[in-house]
Amino acid sequence: ERDAVTREREARAERYFGARREEWQAEERRQAERQAQHARECEALRERLARLSRGGRYYHVDEQGGRVYYSDEELAAARRQLSGLIEQRCG
Repeated sequence: ERDAVTREREARAERYFGARREEWQAEERRQAERQAQHARECEALRERLARLSRGGRYYHVDEQGGRVYYSDEELAAARRQLSGLIEQRCG
């Protein structure tokens, strides 16, 4: 009878620790996904900054469908803003 009690106690312990192990592994996966997402976001910000820094003409389309080109000052402000975001979020 002691063997049956011991086996039941061991089975309960295994279920308990198995559940904790699954929770820990799930948290590790979530953490890895958060880190990967953060890396993708930082890479996208750096790419946007690189595109702006290469130069060229940038514009947006107004309500009438016409192109409105950004001034050098607006582009410089956008570069500063992106640099700040990169420093703040990506280190």
